[in-house]
Amino acid sequence: MTIDLDIQLVFSDDVQSEPLRVPAVWCGARRSTRAIRSALSFLPLDAERAEYLTMFLRYLEDDHDDEAENAKPSIDDRFA
Repeated sequence: MTIDLDIQLVFSDDVQSEPLRVPAVWCGARRSTRAIRSALSFLPLDAERAEYLTMFLRYLEDDHDDEAENAKPSIDDRFA
């Protein structure tokens, strides 16, 4: 089953980014002892959505300190 998933950045209780809608395929769910775990596989993005997703990820990456950031590959390295 194909679904559209909305991703938003939450800056504070009353401030959020516009949602980024990304296409995905529902791969199923599994019940664990305390939760239901869902599996999704993202479908290819068009250029505009890929650019917005990269911007979202860069925003999240900016919250890390310098040592942790140097230890991890950059967004461009991971998604180039």
